[in-house]
Amino acid sequence: MLNFRERLHMHFPGDIKKAVFGGMVVLLVCFAQKAEGFADKEHDERSDTLRLNEIEMVGGLEEAKSMVVRENSELIIAEAGADRISVYQVSFDEEDADASGETDSSTDDTETAEDDHAAPADAVSEERILPDLDKPESLSLILDTEILVVSSGSQQVHWLDHDFGYVRSFTVPSWALEDTEFSPADVTTNEIGEVYVLDRRNRRVFHFNANGSYLQHFRLDDLEDPTRLIYFDESLFITDYKSGTIYIMTDTGRELASIGTFADLERVRVADRRIWVLSGSVLHLFDLSGQHLGNWRVDEPWKKLRDIAVIEQRVFLLTSGSLYYSEFSETKQEN
Repeated sequence: MLNFRERLHMHFPGDIKKAVFGGMVVLLVCFAQKAEGFADKEHDERSDTLRLNEIEMVGGLEEAKSMVVRENSELIIAEAGADRISVYQVSFDEEDADASGETDSSTDDTETAEDDHAAPADAVSEERILPDLDKPESLSLILDTEILVVSSGSQQVHWLDHDFGYVRSFTVPSWALEDTEFSPADVTTNEIGEVYVLDRRNRRVFHFNANGSYLQHFRLDDLEDPTRLIYFDESLFITDYKSGTIYIMTDTGRELASIGTFADLERVRVADRRIWVLSGSVLHLFDLSGQHLGNWRVDEPWKKLRDIAVIEQRVFLLTSGSLYYSEFSETKQEN
């Protein structure tokens, strides 16, 4: 199977730094010129930004910063301001769901959420709350089972088991910190359970093995304000908030490409064979070759997008206040 960089060479032959997203860079730069400053303008209807056909599942998430979803549709949300993690179970009843993703109102056990929005086919329920966490800012899953939590309050990365029991915290050797303090901002994992932690303050990425032991680190001297990272197919995607740029690097820190510019760049995710860029109140969507598929926003454009999780075209979108659900179809992308 071709990895991400090999697929890029197939789509954009030549020097990968110029080509990565050689087509994507052109698409994104041209598009970003349209989108730049969008978060600062009046949110009127735009010809290049479509409204998601979304359902509000959960409100009151003003303090939420990050979200992951397990394959069993269990949503895990980090609420930094509330010092807790909330876990929700989403149930889908395919027979009762119509083509738009809404439920059949005649179904007896269909629940209705706030503002007369129906929960996705057909229920979302809060299973548990993990309190007493010190500002949990970011989450990642290890092989869809165990959970990694970045605690910005205690400046630690915690490893929890499948049932949210504490396993250990990650430590960095003092010599690797070079007279600085470990300041984790985000965490991601690869396909064999190795862990990468972004240190925002010191502009570094720390690499740990699957047992949580330190392996190596590299510096991000060319980035102004690295805020988020994800791992995908042997590459790291790192967002630089100040420049609005997404950098693609090897897991040893060699730069492969840079994508930008996005106003108010919050996060990038790669899921369901697509690249999802959250910028202010707008969701930008690209395929893996760099083809622009569209831009979307939710009904409340004054809310910033925080995170996104996708399972088989089922999209969970976290904003500064609510959790939304939508179903992405090929038809919706073409509209």
